Amino acid sequence: MLKKQKGSITIMAFVIMLFIALYGALILGNSTRKYRIQTNDINTIISAYKSDLTEQDLRRLYENSGGQAINY
Repeated sequence: MLKKQKGSITIMAFVIMLFIALYGALILGNSTRKYRIQTNDINTIISAYKSDLTEQDLRRLYENSGGQAINY
């Protein structure tokens, strides 16, 4: 009887660790996706500055990637 209880506790601990690992993998995947999007936006802005675009085109690119232009 005692042996069955120890085994069931071990299985429960294993299942709980599995769910925690799955949750961690989801968080890591979400962070990686956000990092990739941000990197692509930064590379778009850098490549825009290297090309011969007008100020209006640069402002539009910056605003489309989530930036907010400052009017002064």
